[in-house]
Amino acid sequence: MHSRILIIAISFILLALVLYTVGVWAERLQRKLKWWHTVFFWTGFTADTIGTTAMSILSGSLFAATFHGITGNIAISLMGFHATWATVVLTRKNEKNLGLSPVQHPGMGNLVNPDDYRCCFRRFALIS
Repeated sequence: MHSRILIIAISFILLALVLYTVGVWAERLQRKLKWWHTVFFWTGFTADTIGTTAMSILSGSLFAATFHGITGNIAISLMGFHATWATVVLTRKNEKNLGLSPVQHPGMGNLVNPDDYRCCFRRFALIS
């Protein structure tokens, strides 16, 4: 029973990683938010929620006051915020924000800007 739940948890968390990453990087590279990006955000968020719930069943606690538990809950909250923000922007057809993800939005600052990491990749000659 536990091994089946573990397989489900790992599968859904990996699926979330792939889906959400595709959505975020597609939005970033296309420089404009589109509905299909939001579909990837929501499906990634849903997969992460399922995987996290399965992990919490295994651990016996939905929230553990450990580093892993705290950062995991912060991450899933930010994913939910981002998916909600994208949905609101697209629904309202807010042209001003269609080209800005929430991490690029002036109100949020640059919390996670992929361009900030280009210098790290250059050091390892992964990109030019």
